[in-house]
Amino acid sequence: DEQYEGGNDYIFIKRKQQAEEEEKRGEKKGKMKKWLLLNIYAVPVLEYPASKEVERMAKEENVGKLHVYLRPGSYESTLEIFREHIENIDKNLWAPKFYICDYDLTLTKGKLKNNPGITEAIVDLLERGRYFIIISGSNVNMQMERVITPVHQELQKRKIPLNRQKEIFSRIVIYGNGGGSKYEFELDDKGNVSCYLDLEYTRRHQIPEQVKNKVEKKAKEIIDSYIGKTTGLK
Repeated sequence: DEQYEGGNDYIFIKRKQQAEEEEKRGEKKGKMKKWLLLNIYAVPVLEYPASKEVERMAKEENVGKLHVYLRPGSYESTLEIFREHIENIDKNLWAPKFYICDYDLTLTKGKLKNNPGITEAIVDLLERGRYFIIISGSNVNMQMERVITPVHQELQKRKIPLNRQKEIFSRIVIYGNGGGSKYEFELDDKGNVSCYLDLEYTRRHQIPEQVKNKVEKKAKEIIDSYIGKTTGLK
């Protein structure tokens, strides 16, 4: 993710800190162990440097634990990281099994083609048995257009057999609407893409009705107040 307070990587970093603190105290060691296994790559845009917290953690050497890698440069750095991992895989060296990332300013700015090589790198990782997961504030329709379509086109361009394409698509997951909805994908026997909403996950992460009602009420008050002020102008 591009590193900023409130971003996905910032949340993961906070969980990592909590996990390390609990481990030092010998508390909840098993429960939080998964956070210690994460490798976080913060790729801040140059205009917004990483926080001191991230800089400190990026300098630490946590052998066998989660590590924070600071790679300023936004989506161009992401492409470099992907290519390094692809090379590692081909050399039978270590590389993550799962890739979880944001879209905007992390994979590209706008369309994937605006970061030449990123679509090919994503497909290279998928072809090598990796899982690709996107967590985005956008809805699934936008992500279908921005991610799924280019990936599908790249697979066809490479003339990859349909059975292999089906296997690859089973390793793509998108969490849309700010992570509130989970979508999985598959190809049918004609090569058409189908999208499936994970209802169990989505129901658990929907905004409660009482919260929606409060937001709606407050928004109406703000709009009414604004209209009242503007209509009184001469």
